[in-house]
Amino acid sequence: MTTAPETSTNSVKDFLNVLQNASEEERNFLLAGLTQGEMTFPNERWDVFAHRHQLPPVLAANGEPWLT
Repeated sequence: MTTAPETSTNSVKDFLNVLQNASEEERNFLLAGLTQGEMTFPNERWDVFAHRHQLPPVLAANGEPWLT
C-alpha cells in the first residue's frame, strides 16, 4: 500500500462551502460545468481528500500488514 501524499484540504472545504451555501440554480450551474472525470474523481481517489485518520494504517497492531 502506498501512503497518500500530504494534501491541503482547504480547496476541498472551500468548494464544499460554496456548494452548501449556493442556491439550487448556482449548484446546478457549478455541477453542470464538471466533466465526467471531475465528478467521479472524489469517489475513485478518496485518498486525496481523506484526512490522515480516515486512511487505513500500513500495519495492524500486531505488526502484520493491514487487511481490512
